[in-house]
Amino acid sequence: MLLVSLVLLVVLTLLLVSFSVLGLFKGMAERERRARGLALFTSLEHNPEPQPVLEDWIDSELIEGFELWSLRDGSWRKGDHRGSPPHEELDEVFGEVPILRIEHLPDHRAVVVRGRLGDAATALVLVVSVRDLDAEISHFQSLILLYLVLVGLFVVIVGYVLLTRSVVAPIHRLMNATDKVTRGELDTRIAVGGVGEVAELSRRFNVMVKAVGSARDEARQSLAELQRSNRELATSNEELVVAREGLVRSEKLASIGRLSAGVAHEIGNPLSSILASLESLREPDTDEDEARELLDQMREATKRIHIIIRELLDYSRAEKIEVFASTPAVAIQQALRLVEHQPQMRKVKLEVRTDKAARVRLDEGKLVQVLVNLLMNAADAMNGQGQVSVETEVSASGAQVLLRVIDNGPGIPEEHLRTVFEPFFTTKEPGKGTGLGLAITERLLQQMGAQIDVRSAPGRTCFELIFDRVPDDETDDDEE
Repeated sequence: MLLVSLVLLVVLTLLLVSFSVLGLFKGMAERERRARGLALFTSLEHNPEPQPVLEDWIDSELIEGFELWSLRDGSWRKGDHRGSPPHEELDEVFGEVPILRIEHLPDHRAVVVRGRLGDAATALVLVVSVRDLDAEISHFQSLILLYLVLVGLFVVIVGYVLLTRSVVAPIHRLMNATDKVTRGELDTRIAVGGVGEVAELSRRFNVMVKAVGSARDEARQSLAELQRSNRELATSNEELVVAREGLVRSEKLASIGRLSAGVAHEIGNPLSSILASLESLREPDTDEDEARELLDQMREATKRIHIIIRELLDYSRAEKIEVFASTPAVAIQQALRLVEHQPQMRKVKLEVRTDKAARVRLDEGKLVQVLVNLLMNAADAMNGQGQVSVETEVSASGAQVLLRVIDNGPGIPEEHLRTVFEPFFTTKEPGKGTGLGLAITERLLQQMGAQIDVRSAPGRTCFELIFDRVPDDETDDDEE
């Protein structure tokens, strides 16, 4: 359609230009004829023998552009028609006319030839109008200018119409479609119109909107699947919470059962001893020495029960912890002084490697209690013979201080590593331990904000205490 419109525009333009050119040629021909007439006057005026020149012109029919007037019998004629003389001045100059005469009249040039035409005296006058020639030239120029203006206006109007239909209108459609897509109407499509890049832009817009719509559908599908997965995950979490609560209840019951069993076992043995001693004391044949021995046994059993109850209370109650920034080295030295004279430690070699500059948050008295318990357990595990190392170091990240108590005893069986911190768990012989030492140790460290871990293998057991390191520029005032 656009190609046809362009062809029509070119054809119409060529027609207008052709008319203009024809008019130009016509005007040029008229101008040429009049120029020939002026040239004739010039030739006659400056030629000493004008008569032959005039005759040549007439014979050659080169008098186009002239008005040919004749005077016959006192009447002026133009061709065969009577009329008024072309100029009044001709009457004045015709009286005594030579054979050939050039007259310069206002806006005209005239050649007057006197002779005879038949028996009558005649005068032949050739007149050319200079004024008409200038007017025609001016008119022709105005006409050409008008043609050019009309052609230009026509081209502008047709070009505007074609541009509007082929470029502006498709772009407006594209803008409206873009607004719809912005509002989320991804099913919007536009008719492919225009030419060249405009049509290609429309096609690519449709492809883009289709791709965006497909991506939106996929996103919605993914969102629906994600929401479904979230609902399933929420349901699973609820089930997990319920299961965890049940597990916690079961673990609490199991812990209470183990605690009760431990308490019953630890207290039951001394109570049985006390009851047996009381029964023996009731026997009438019991002598004084035997009675004294039975009373001593009852006293030891009672002490045993007292120790168990005291440790159980220590484990169950939350004691007040006074934490401050300090180095563990002081507590380590105090703990070593407390255990070095114990009978179990006489054949145990103690080795200490500490970083005295590293500070942690601790309760010094409680840390001494923890270390004494770990050192005595290590001595018991080695049967009083071996080596125990106490060392501290800063972690690789620099954020923690690690305190380790390491012995070279037989190690802890792997199946017992999970339960060593449970109350009343012990591998010692009956009467040599309550099984609360490591449970109390873990509780005290938790109250100080620290952790305890155990790793064991045959020939090496390591209890590692993990403290958060205090920055070197932090003071006790900052702590508070």
